[in-house]
Amino acid sequence: MFSNDPGSRKQLARNLRNLARLYSFFSSDVVSVLLEFLLKAPNSTDTMDSPDDFQINLNLEVAQAVFDEWKPVIIKFSKREPELLLSLLKALLDIIESRKTIRDDFGNHFSLIIITSL
Repeated sequence: MFSNDPGSRKQLARNLRNLARLYSFFSSDVVSVLLEFLLKAPNSTDTMDSPDDFQINLNLEVAQAVFDEWKPVIIKFSKREPELLLSLLKALLDIIESRKTIRDDFGNHFSLIIITSL
């Protein structure tokens, strides 16, 4: 994603400035988009319906590569906007909580269906 040539570094610096400008006006939107990129990129190579050991290892390698590419962006951007990491963490925790709530609600609903059908 990033090379060491000066043009690439200038482009990265320009993109970070633009991202910081966007973040100052639309912080929650920027956090949502960054989080979406980070969470969905490792899954973009899924081609099999049922995961096997090979597919799981491939997904882990892809996820690691994605995070390795995004790490410098997040680090540099969080130096400009220190609250970014906290915002990303909060958004991630919200996602986890909502998925847990959905899973719990589905489990409770499924239990009610089984109990009422007896």
